[in-house]
Amino acid sequence: MMKVDSVYRETAFEDTVIGRVPKDWRIANLVDVGKVVTGFGFPLDYQGKKSGKYPFVKVGDMNSTRKYVTSAHNFVDDDDLRLLKAEAFPPNTIIFPKIGMALYLNKFRMLKAWATFDNNVAGVIPKGADPEFLFYYFVGRVDLRQLSGRTTAPSIRKSTLESILVPFPSSLEQKKIADILRMADEAIEQTEQIIVNTERLKQGLMQQLLTKGIGHKEFKDSEIGRIPKEWNVVTIKTLGEVITGTTPSTSEKSYWNGEVPFVTPTDFSENNYVDETERKVTRKGAERGRLIPKDSVLVVCIGSTIGKIALSFTKCITNQQINAIVCRDGVNPHYVYYGLAQRKGMLRAQAGITAKPIVNKSLFEKFTLPLPPSTSEQKKIGSILSTVARKLELERNEKAKLERTKLALMDLLLTGKIRIKVD
Repeated sequence: MMKVDSVYRETAFEDTVIGRVPKDWRIANLVDVGKVVTGFGFPLDYQGKKSGKYPFVKVGDMNSTRKYVTSAHNFVDDDDLRLLKAEAFPPNTIIFPKIGMALYLNKFRMLKAWATFDNNVAGVIPKGADPEFLFYYFVGRVDLRQLSGRTTAPSIRKSTLESILVPFPSSLEQKKIADILRMADEAIEQTEQIIVNTERLKQGLMQQLLTKGIGHKEFKDSEIGRIPKEWNVVTIKTLGEVITGTTPSTSEKSYWNGEVPFVTPTDFSENNYVDETERKVTRKGAERGRLIPKDSVLVVCIGSTIGKIALSFTKCITNQQINAIVCRDGVNPHYVYYGLAQRKGMLRAQAGITAKPIVNKSLFEKFTLPLPPSTSEQKKIGSILSTVARKLELERNEKAKLERTKLALMDLLLTGKIRIKVD
């Protein structure tokens, strides 16, 4: 059983053709530690089988997983392989795109079971190297774009892949490096699952609270569906003042680089609030538009992102793609935010299918929402959904932190800057 006593900072390096590496590491061509393989043609006549002995992996199948490929949209059996003059590859084969723009995404995966793949994919079957160490080396240190060269139809030759130089520590250290990076991946995956589950909870609560409310026993049919008997269907215009943004002249320098946030659709995030803006205007620039108070509901009504919604985190102005709802007394902005989020598909439908979709101000003001007459109920619904949204935000931040940690670990461990002492 291996035991890690400590990590230490390496000081003994030597310069090589692939940069500085620890003196006790060996450098090998990929062909010496792995067999490079390429995929096979997959005619349409053979596609469409949803089960079988071997997954037939295409580039698109690599999108549904972070690391291990266990399935695909198409399957083949031994008879199919013979007819296709193809072969299956073993578990731990490292696969990646080798043709087309997909290779620019630097997407590497590992086969978890025997499978084959099409001729847009290449693979490496490890031999004499820890498979996961080699996988993480590809993820952290191999740039497929650089290997393909700059051409209109990028591709990577098998001979180019075979000549890749890989630095190797001892087999025990390879395994321990792979163990550490695998644990980082597992932590990311666990956080991703929490995000998925929390998002499902949020969607379920929105459906429940925004159509049935809290504690209601009697319901009625309305133009927007079944709602509690006491609720009303109201237009956005009745919720408060609607303000369409404007952009101060960009040629007037005195309007820009001030302290008032200037909100555009690109500033909207997955959080409830617009956290920060790319640009800010001066007080003078803000006077060119209308200052929007904190907790106003911001809705994109022009362009491809119609229906994106946020709350203003402070006083701000917006550009002309955004309508702001400044809620009147008795209307809770968090409730309005979630009510619009629940019906944003209907809002997009109002724009129709045009080259530049738009929901103009007058149409936007006529858009309808269900509204509890009780401000207290509005506030409770908004508070419950905001609590779940904060949980989502925390988990997304945690995932981003874990991903940064993994990148830092790959840089340190795969270059030998930090070494693992193994007994």
